[in-house]
Amino acid sequence: MSLGAPTSSDACLSIVHSLMCHRQGGENETFAKRAIESLVKKLKEKKDELDSLIAAITTNGAHPSKCVTIQRTLDGRLQVAGRKGFPHVIYARLWRWPDLHKNELKHVKFCQFAFDLKYDSVCVNPYHYERVVAPAIGEPVPAPPLGGSQPTPPPQPSSRSHPQPPLHHPNHYWPPHHSSGPYQQPVSTHPGPEFWCSIAYFEMDVQVGEIFKVPSSCPVVVVDGYVDPSGGDRFCLGQLSNVHRTDASERARLHIGKGVQLECRGEGDVWMRCLSDHAVFVQSYYLDREAGRAPGDAVHKIYPGAYIKVFDLRQCHRQMQQQAATAQAAAAAQAAAGPGNIPEGAGVGLGLGSRVLCWPPSRPLRRESQVELREHIDSLATELCRINEDQKVALDLDPYVKKLLNARRRVVLVNNILQNAQERLRRLNHSVAKETVRRRAMLEAAGGYPQGLPGK
Repeated sequence: MSLGAPTSSDACLSIVHSLMCHRQGGENETFAKRAIESLVKKLKEKKDELDSLIAAITTNGAHPSKCVTIQRTLDGRLQVAGRKGFPHVIYARLWRWPDLHKNELKHVKFCQFAFDLKYDSVCVNPYHYERVVAPAIGEPVPAPPLGGSQPTPPPQPSSRSHPQPPLHHPNHYWPPHHSSGPYQQPVSTHPGPEFWCSIAYFEMDVQVGEIFKVPSSCPVVVVDGYVDPSGGDRFCLGQLSNVHRTDASERARLHIGKGVQLECRGEGDVWMRCLSDHAVFVQSYYLDREAGRAPGDAVHKIYPGAYIKVFDLRQCHRQMQQQAATAQAAAAAQAAAGPGNIPEGAGVGLGLGSRVLCWPPSRPLRRESQVELREHIDSLATELCRINEDQKVALDLDPYVKKLLNARRRVVLVNNILQNAQERLRRLNHSVAKETVRRRAMLEAAGGYPQGLPGK
């Protein structure tokens, strides 16, 4: 422990004051103080862990330290000053990387209670995590030549703040499915589709223009905001007109610029390069899996110059196999229960991943996979009909499939509404906090608070 650093026996106020001196400045002082106070109070009965935290923070991780644990909440997030976040991310931002993204953390091997291990206790020692800057949410990485078909080697992790001791930086690669492994059998022996990609442009959830289809002869396509004629390997959004275009859509279109490049590699994997000067946001089941999130649970930010895989054909194939098995089990359960009686828990799940691209503040560009989704649904419907015939059960599953699709649309709509409301609430809280600070400063400049108002 550094000279003059407090110990677990000192008062909470002294410990908090010392730890506040080592914060990186990414969060406002009020939030940082609340977060540190909350942590110190939780650790007051675990003196060894509190001493480990103090030693790690005051020495910038120069020496090995123990796990510093708090109780995991039901949703895994910690609420501080009205804001919710993952606890290991909150404290890593406070003391190491103020610009950290929640998907950029990976625990070191010796951490026994890392967040990803799903234990009842969560380690929040910021020096038990290392920052791995993913291409999807981090700095640009070298990309192969346009149209290349060979995968790039997995990038080495890097850190953008404070060099760390060797103990905390073993050479970790991305998970094995990123790297180029041994030869794998093709997913299908059938010839590929005539068009590998269908792109639709939306403004405020209203499609503008026709769907742009990319032929298989063009493995690379660029979607930009210029006014050149579209065709072949380029889709220009600038020349699309909309008589109902709003000011918000017009402002958002200014962010598109050079746009994005989509590349089909191998049998059907899709990689994306952000050519725009502004970040884009992507919905991707593949990136959800990489981030350890539930399918459709997150929107991923891709920074300018980044090059990242957004769709994996083999992962989609495995999903389809699992869904076919679920459908077969549901049909078998229906057959056992008798016609017209669907037992509780039996059903068919459809969860194919569509990809969405958008530039803030609205959604001027959306990459649809409706054609592909329709083909998969038709294939599932055919398989279900065959299963029904084999089971000799006269059961029409079309109404159930339609109900599931309608339910999925409603869930997506509600999720979008909740996300917009949450963002507005966050901005409102930020504005209130700024106005409070401004008025407090005015009162202090005027010679103190009026009688009856608190000083803090």
